[in-house]
Amino acid sequence: MAIVEQPIRNKIFEIYTIWKSLPPLVRRGGVKAIDRLGFEDEDLTHKLLLIQTQKDFAKEFKVAENTLTSWNEKLEADDSLYEARRKWVKKLMSNILAAVTKAALEEGDVSRVKFLAQYAGEYVEKSEIINPEITKQTELLRQIAEKK
Repeated sequence: MAIVEQPIRNKIFEIYTIWKSLPPLVRRGGVKAIDRLGFEDEDLTHKLLLIQTQKDFAKEFKVAENTLTSWNEKLEADDSLYEARRKWVKKLMSNILAAVTKAALEEGDVSRVKFLAQYAGEYVEKSEIINPEITKQTELLRQIAEKK
């Protein structure tokens, strides 16, 4: 396999991160899922949807499978995959909110209504300990921690 120049290799790593971040739901849904969800870079995303395995990715972008294994370790170690997923979820947030709102109205689902209220900043969930023994223990631990 030919040696790939560093700038090109970096771009392929970015593309691999995008491919790896696509949820199975989107991969299985193919081009129709991408169109329905409103991804922006349709040409690249459509191309990536045709790739089902790491082996296919390596062949398509002419990189060694071992390189992809190393990239997987890097993605797990530095949260790149998490950030890539957050990026596309943000792009889909309008669609997600619309779907949740529609379902909440149609089904009267309290959990969806609660989610929407929280998202809009109209509802903040609070918790309270009602067992007096736990409250006493918590206070004792707090006092011990303050003494240190």
